[in-house]
Amino acid sequence: MKYIKSLESCRCIGRIERGDYPCLELAPHGMEVLAGHAQAELDVPEEPLRERRRHETPDARRTAGSTGSKAAKMERHALYDALKSVRSRLAEQRGVPPFQVLSNAALADFAERQPLTVQEAMEINGIGPVKAATVVPLFLGAVRLWRAAEREARGG
Repeated sequence: MKYIKSLESCRCIGRIERGDYPCLELAPHGMEVLAGHAQAELDVPEEPLRERRRHETPDARRTAGSTGSKAAKMERHALYDALKSVRSRLAEQRGVPPFQVLSNAALADFAERQPLTVQEAMEINGIGPVKAATVVPLFLGAVRLWRAAEREARGG
């Protein structure tokens, strides 16, 4: 609900009445934002840690608190960049903005968790059945290639 209120307050969406149910519609400013001609500043409070953690898997919780080595962070950054390239290519092919393929948050979670199956990927916030069927296999392939390259670089 806080996201909807934030989008309303920055004039990106508006409420309309249609029949018995209230609806939302994209406002003119929202169209400008989606077209890339304007920007919107959303005032969304950060979700408390306990709320975020409720959505994480136990493995993600174990790794979330640990800072890890600098090398591990750099490796994850390299995987994130590889996933970002896949997303850009897909967005260009489909003629849509990259965030419609997969959000930055979902990409970061993908890089962190490194799922190898569609089921594992569906645990990532922002990935549902449609994305699981259409784009996730390409991202899983990128994770597999990245892991193979890392193993080879380590001599294993």
